Amino acid sequence: MLSTFSVIILWTLYFSVPKPPEPEMCSAEDGDHALSEKQIEAWTLQTAKCSCFLSLKGIEQSEFSMVVVKATPDQTVPLLSAMLSVVQEFPENTGRYPVFINDREIKAEAIPLAGTLTVELNGEADWIKLISTAKKLEIGPYDFASAQPEAAMQELTACYKSLSGKVPH
Repeated sequence: MLSTFSVIILWTLYFSVPKPPEPEMCSAEDGDHALSEKQIEAWTLQTAKCSCFLSLKGIEQSEFSMVVVKATPDQTVPLLSAMLSVVQEFPENTGRYPVFINDREIKAEAIPLAGTLTVELNGEADWIKLISTAKKLEIGPYDFASAQPEAAMQELTACYKSLSGKVPH
Protein backbone atom coordinates (compact mmCIF):
# COMPACT_ATOMS: atom_id res chain seq x y z
CA MET A 1 0.00 0.00 0.00
CA LEU A 2 1.29 3.46 -0.86
CA SER A 3 2.00 5.81 1.95
CA THR A 4 0.76 9.38 1.89
CA PHE A 5 4.34 10.50 1.34
CA SER A 6 4.66 8.22 -1.75
CA VAL A 7 1.42 9.54 -3.19
CA ILE A 8 2.62 13.12 -2.73
CA ILE A 9 5.94 12.30 -4.43
CA LEU A 10 4.19 10.60 -7.37
CA TRP A 11 1.68 13.45 -7.69
CA THR A 12 4.52 16.01 -7.64
CA LEU A 13 6.48 14.08 -10.24
CA TYR A 14 3.46 13.69 -12.49
CA PHE A 15 2.61 17.38 -12.49
CA SER A 16 6.20 18.66 -12.57
CA VAL A 17 7.28 16.72 -15.65
CA PRO A 18 6.77 18.95 -18.66
CA LYS A 19 4.17 17.61 -21.05
CA PRO A 20 4.92 17.59 -24.75
CA PRO A 21 3.19 20.50 -26.47
CA GLU A 22 -0.10 19.65 -28.08
CA PRO A 23 0.03 20.13 -31.83
CA GLU A 24 -1.53 23.40 -32.81
CA MET A 25 -3.68 23.32 -35.89
CA CYS A 26 -4.65 26.23 -38.00
CA SER A 27 -8.43 26.43 -38.41
CA ALA A 28 -10.84 28.30 -40.64
CA GLU A 29 -13.18 28.71 -37.71
CA ASP A 30 -12.97 30.92 -34.66
CA GLY A 31 -11.97 34.15 -36.26
CA ASP A 32 -10.07 33.32 -39.45
CA HIS A 33 -11.16 36.62 -40.99
CA ALA A 34 -10.53 37.57 -44.60
CA LEU A 35 -7.33 39.50 -45.05
CA SER A 36 -7.78 40.11 -48.77
CA GLU A 37 -10.40 39.74 -51.47
CA LYS A 38 -10.00 39.27 -55.21
CA GLN A 39 -12.44 38.97 -58.13
CA ILE A 40 -11.84 36.31 -60.77
CA GLU A 41 -14.59 36.85 -63.33
CA ALA A 42 -17.83 35.97 -61.44
CA TRP A 43 -15.91 34.34 -58.56
CA THR A 44 -14.81 36.02 -55.32
CA LEU A 45 -11.69 34.72 -53.57
CA GLN A 46 -11.08 35.64 -49.94
CA THR A 47 -7.78 34.81 -48.28
CA ALA A 48 -7.34 34.45 -44.53
CA LYS A 49 -4.50 33.21 -42.30
CA CYS A 50 -5.50 29.55 -42.44
CA SER A 51 -7.92 29.29 -45.35
CA CYS A 52 -9.04 30.40 -48.77
CA PHE A 53 -12.73 30.86 -49.55
CA LEU A 54 -14.00 30.95 -53.14
CA SER A 55 -17.63 31.76 -53.94
CA LEU A 56 -19.87 32.06 -56.97
CA LYS A 57 -23.30 33.71 -56.89
CA GLY A 58 -26.17 31.84 -58.50
CA ILE A 59 -29.86 32.28 -59.19
CA GLU A 60 -32.45 32.81 -56.47
CA GLN A 61 -29.93 34.40 -54.11
CA SER A 62 -27.87 31.24 -53.86
CA GLU A 63 -24.12 30.79 -53.60
CA PHE A 64 -21.76 27.91 -54.33
CA SER A 65 -18.58 28.07 -52.31
CA MET A 66 -15.43 26.13 -51.66
CA VAL A 67 -13.14 26.53 -48.70
CA VAL A 68 -9.65 25.06 -48.43
CA VAL A 69 -7.80 24.95 -45.13
CA LYS A 70 -4.13 24.34 -44.42
CA ALA A 71 -4.15 23.08 -40.83
CA THR A 72 -0.42 22.31 -40.45
CA PRO A 73 2.75 23.41 -42.27
CA ASP A 74 3.46 19.89 -43.55
CA GLN A 75 -0.04 19.35 -44.99
CA THR A 76 0.15 18.94 -48.78
CA VAL A 77 -3.49 18.18 -49.64
CA PRO A 78 -6.07 20.80 -48.63
CA LEU A 79 -8.96 20.15 -46.28
CA LEU A 80 -11.73 21.09 -48.69
CA SER A 81 -15.46 21.65 -48.34
CA ALA A 82 -17.92 22.51 -51.09
CA MET A 83 -21.17 24.16 -49.98
CA LEU A 84 -24.48 25.52 -51.19
CA SER A 85 -25.87 28.53 -49.33
CA VAL A 86 -29.25 30.18 -49.76
CA VAL A 87 -30.95 33.26 -48.31
CA GLN A 88 -34.27 31.60 -47.53
CA GLU A 89 -34.24 28.49 -45.32
CA PHE A 90 -34.56 25.11 -46.98
CA PRO A 91 -38.15 23.83 -46.64
CA GLU A 92 -39.34 20.54 -45.10
CA ASN A 93 -38.96 17.40 -47.21
CA THR A 94 -36.40 18.94 -49.54
CA GLY A 95 -34.84 15.56 -50.29
CA ARG A 96 -31.67 14.97 -52.26
CA TYR A 97 -30.24 17.57 -54.64
CA PRO A 98 -28.18 15.93 -57.38
CA VAL A 99 -25.15 17.84 -58.70
CA PHE A 100 -24.58 18.38 -62.43
CA ILE A 101 -21.54 19.88 -64.10
CA ASN A 102 -22.01 20.89 -67.75
CA ASP A 103 -25.29 18.90 -67.83
CA ARG A 104 -23.60 15.69 -66.58
CA GLU A 105 -24.45 14.27 -63.16
CA ILE A 106 -21.43 13.72 -60.92
CA LYS A 107 -20.98 11.53 -57.84
CA ALA A 108 -22.02 14.19 -55.37
CA GLU A 109 -25.19 15.43 -53.75
CA ALA A 110 -26.60 17.88 -51.26
CA ILE A 111 -29.15 16.83 -48.65
CA PRO A 112 -30.35 20.07 -47.03
CA LEU A 113 -32.00 20.01 -43.61
CA ALA A 114 -35.20 21.98 -43.16
CA GLY A 115 -34.61 25.36 -41.55
CA THR A 116 -30.93 25.63 -42.53
CA LEU A 117 -29.27 28.06 -44.92
CA THR A 118 -26.13 26.12 -45.85
CA VAL A 119 -25.49 22.51 -46.81
CA GLU A 120 -22.16 20.80 -47.46
CA LEU A 121 -22.03 18.75 -50.64
CA ASN A 122 -21.35 15.05 -50.10
CA GLY A 123 -19.50 12.74 -52.43
CA GLU A 124 -16.08 11.71 -53.49
CA ALA A 125 -15.70 14.38 -56.09
CA ASP A 126 -12.35 16.00 -56.82
CA TRP A 127 -13.94 19.43 -56.55
CA ILE A 128 -11.02 21.48 -57.83
CA LYS A 129 -10.63 19.31 -60.93
CA LEU A 130 -14.37 19.13 -61.62
CA ILE A 131 -15.16 22.80 -61.04
CA SER A 132 -12.22 23.86 -63.24
CA THR A 133 -14.27 22.60 -66.22
CA ALA A 134 -17.68 23.79 -64.97
CA LYS A 135 -19.09 26.43 -67.25
CA LYS A 136 -22.46 25.37 -65.82
CA LEU A 137 -23.09 23.97 -62.32
CA GLU A 138 -26.48 22.80 -61.06
CA ILE A 139 -27.23 21.78 -57.49
CA GLY A 140 -30.87 20.77 -57.32
CA PRO A 141 -32.90 23.81 -58.44
CA TYR A 142 -29.93 26.20 -58.13
CA ASP A 143 -27.88 27.15 -61.21
CA PHE A 144 -24.44 28.72 -61.40
CA ALA A 145 -22.49 29.87 -64.46
CA SER A 146 -18.87 30.81 -64.98
CA ALA A 147 -16.91 31.69 -68.11
CA GLN A 148 -13.52 31.16 -66.42
CA PRO A 149 -13.80 28.32 -63.89
CA GLU A 150 -10.25 27.12 -64.62
CA ALA A 151 -8.79 30.52 -63.70
CA ALA A 152 -10.79 30.51 -60.46
CA MET A 153 -9.50 27.04 -59.51
CA GLN A 154 -5.92 28.06 -60.35
CA GLU A 155 -6.27 31.06 -58.02
CA LEU A 156 -7.75 28.86 -55.27
CA THR A 157 -4.87 26.39 -55.62
CA ALA A 158 -2.29 29.21 -55.57
CA CYS A 159 -3.98 30.69 -52.50
CA TYR A 160 -3.80 27.32 -50.70
CA LYS A 161 -0.09 26.98 -51.54
CA SER A 162 0.55 30.43 -50.06
CA LEU A 163 -0.92 29.46 -46.66
CA SER A 164 1.63 28.69 -43.95
CA GLY A 165 -0.47 26.28 -41.90
CA LYS A 166 0.82 27.94 -38.75
CA VAL A 167 -1.51 28.98 -35.99
CA PRO A 168 -1.66 32.78 -35.84
CA HIS A 169 -0.59 34.17 -32.46
